[in-house]
Amino acid sequence: MPDTLGNIILLANTWTDLYAETGIAVGVQIVVQNIGTCDVYLTTKAGQPDDEDARQISERGEFLINDIGDSGAWAYCQSAGGSLNVRVA
Repeated sequence: MPDTLGNIILLANTWTDLYAETGIAVGVQIVVQNIGTCDVYLTTKAGQPDDEDARQISERGEFLINDIGDSGAWAYCQSAGGSLNVRVA
């Protein structure tokens, strides 16, 4: 079993690069779980998103899995209290 990665704390109104924050290589399939207190939006793009074309994970404990080979993985939270657990799928 791989080592557990530290949780990612999201800053309000800021897109966060999940691959950069975790050190996981871009394109590796990841599982992202909402462990915070606010709605989180996720999207897959090579560069920082500038739109709201994202999937929402709103309930604590809810998770999404991206596709192998995705060019990037980004998370966004509109308020304080955003926190994610990310691991290799």
